[in-house]
Amino acid sequence: MGSFMKWYVVLALWCYPLIAWAQSTHMTGVVFQHTVQKNQDWRYLSARFGIGMDALYALNQELKKKPLQEGQQVTIDNRHIVPINAVSNLLTTTEKTSPAYFNPAGSTTKNEPLNNFTHGIIVNIPQRMLFYYKDSTLVMAYPVAVGKAYTKTPLGAYTLDNKQKDKTWFVPVSIQREMEAQGKEVQTEVKPGPHNPLGRYWLGLSAPAVGIHGTNAPKSIYQYASHGCIRVNPEDIEQLYNTVETGIPVYVIYQNALLHTDPYHIFIEVHPDPYNKIKNTRKILELQAEQAQVSSYVDWAQVEAYIKQPDGRVHDVKLLKQALKP
Repeated sequence: MGSFMKWYVVLALWCYPLIAWAQSTHMTGVVFQHTVQKNQDWRYLSARFGIGMDALYALNQELKKKPLQEGQQVTIDNRHIVPINAVSNLLTTTEKTSPAYFNPAGSTTKNEPLNNFTHGIIVNIPQRMLFYYKDSTLVMAYPVAVGKAYTKTPLGAYTLDNKQKDKTWFVPVSIQREMEAQGKEVQTEVKPGPHNPLGRYWLGLSAPAVGIHGTNAPKSIYQYASHGCIRVNPEDIEQLYNTVETGIPVYVIYQNALLHTDPYHIFIEVHPDPYNKIKNTRKILELQAEQAQVSSYVDWAQVEAYIKQPDGRVHDVKLLKQALKP
């Protein structure tokens, strides 16, 4: 490993994931070895680094899914493709007022990719990732928890409406009914403190009753676990809260398959379709490959395998004998 890469990995381990894992405006993350600390288990690693449990197990088969021990070495691959050039025309959505993609430059064509995105937040539901851009630069990228299949996070183009610290949670009636059905004590409000599910920081969106906030259940991050809000790790939401300003755009989008190229690789990232919105995952990737002018260099057999078993990891699907055109 070269000296630069050693330095990069050390920095990533020291600052994870507060450096946003940013390699460019199109890719985040790195593959590295993590030393297990006290009280860290598989679920903790999944939530903290933004990698699925099955992907963690696949990368660490020698550990055989056994409980982790302090000092063990675990391979982490938290690379993600940023959905900056998201293809939208084949995605379907039942919410007519909430198309899956939006053009931050203000285009009236809802299916236009996010090519001109320069400033604001993107949350991609299948990816369970939040990306913050400022001045066309990726500043932060965090794993998040989003809505369950029956309490979906609403797709749409919003603004960051308000910021509140130590917010009281006024429990929605629907959740009160859920508490009652589960035999729990029904609460109408929860004051700030360790039992408040909003955590310490709230970023309210222009969507009614929807926000980006902390959590008192950090192991729920990188899952479809909320009632519609976007949960962020406590350490990450504090940094995000202290960095962003109100009024910026927030785009909640839906793309389960992403593609990115560099001079030597063709990367794809495929996730399951939790809200059952995708008609044809392969076609989405084909359109992105056409847009990048690399269709003939793609190993489509590999692509099909990752579509059938989506693991949320970044994979290189370039044909080995093909060299990309300069």
